[in-house]
Amino acid sequence: MDQGGRLGTLTFVLLAFRRLTVFIVFTLLLIAVLIGQNYLPADTSAVVATAIFPLVGLDLLILAGALFMAYLEYSHYGIVKGPEEVKITRGVWSIEEIGVPYRRIKEVKVERSVTDQMVGSGTLIITTLSGDEAGDVESITLPYLAKAVAEDFSNGLLNSAEVEKVDVEPESVPLSAAK
Repeated sequence: MDQGGRLGTLTFVLLAFRRLTVFIVFTLLLIAVLIGQNYLPADTSAVVATAIFPLVGLDLLILAGALFMAYLEYSHYGIVKGPEEVKITRGVWSIEEIGVPYRRIKEVKVERSVTDQMVGSGTLIITTLSGDEAGDVESITLPYLAKAVAEDFSNGLLNSAEVEKVDVEPESVPLSAAK
């Protein structure tokens, strides 16, 4: 899977929506000011009217910045399934690349909250053995994936991890050959 390329438009929309909170709040405040302007005295209303255009410009700048940041995050957000490991890339200011060999994958699951179910998305959680001490585990969380993408990766990773486990087990040697 290409980095970010086939994660789908739903992933981009959800990343953008997360970043659009400031824009939405600012837009609601502008609408409240425009509605409230009708209830102000004429001289105060003129001052508000002259301030509206720069505020609308600022609102559009916030929108452009939020969409640009969402695009940067989306373009660096990817999962690549290789022959021996899965590589995960994410980040905006500092790009984090994680390579997890299939033999270290302990559990792969898709969690879906009520909101995720409504929009058709899910969070892929990969639990790995850290290797530092026996029993230590780490979780890698990949939110905002389309349900089909998350489930495909979950099934693919589980299948690859099982194949890797089969290949790692030693072959049985007949007792007559061991002598």
